[in-house]
Amino acid sequence: MQAIISFCIWLVRHKFPFIVTVFCPVILATALAWADGVENLTIATFCALIAVLLCCGYYMTHFYYYYRDKYIDPNNSTVSLILLKSVQNKHMIYWPVLFFIIAIFLSIPLILRSGWMTVLALALIIGFTIMGSFGKHRRHLHKFLDVLCLFGIGPLTICSIYYVQSYEMNLAIALAGLGYGFLCSCLFVILNLRNYEQDQLHHRHTLVVRFGKNFGRMQFMFFIGIASALPIIIYAMIQDHQYILFCSLIHLAAIPTIKNILTAESQQAYNAPLFSMGLLILIYTALFSLGWIL
Repeated sequence: MQAIISFCIWLVRHKFPFIVTVFCPVILATALAWADGVENLTIATFCALIAVLLCCGYYMTHFYYYYRDKYIDPNNSTVSLILLKSVQNKHMIYWPVLFFIIAIFLSIPLILRSGWMTVLALALIIGFTIMGSFGKHRRHLHKFLDVLCLFGIGPLTICSIYYVQSYEMNLAIALAGLGYGFLCSCLFVILNLRNYEQDQLHHRHTLVVRFGKNFGRMQFMFFIGIASALPIIIYAMIQDHQYILFCSLIHLAAIPTIKNILTAESQQAYNAPLFSMGLLILIYTALFSLGWIL
């Protein structure tokens, strides 16, 4: 248990931007349902618990495999505590299996409530998380994390959480999820830029490795631009919830991050953009949620 607590402390300290991407879809989808008068906070709580379990299971398996394959330096001060207390424990690999099983168990009430559409969505979300954690497909999925997150963490997750609360769906909700998905993809583009040399060394052919760092920088700016444009498109389409237009200013808030990405030369130089991107995702989620409610 002490190892699990240590792992959770490390996760909060060093994976803040990625934790944001786990919780924000639940917050955003529930805010959309709340404003439309169809929210169900019990179901939202189930979704949040499933998200936490999938996140913990995913990162625990990655610690285990990265330590086993010697991608992590045991002398690294940011990870030595967790390595000593969990990764070196031969039973540690069973914890993420338990987390995934509990997540599947918690999905049963959602499936019974909403039927086959929820079965399909949950199968994709949980299935890709497990495939990305175990087995031979793990490295293949990591090559396209930015693209997978665009649709997986974005419209698929947000539409699923909204639908399981409301039994309703429309294009505006899907576009709201797509905007969030583009921002989350920006986070993983920065991660791919930071890990460019390491991915080359270990033959992980991400899009940045395939097409170069300049492609990754252009990809980041394009995704930010699309995420900024989507609130305008949604408002033009539904002529309601005008306060979501403030989300279109996210590209202005992203200017310092863009400058850091364009000038970064070392791996450490990408840590600040990663953290600031996590904050931008949090701000975008808060602005869109409040803009839809007000």
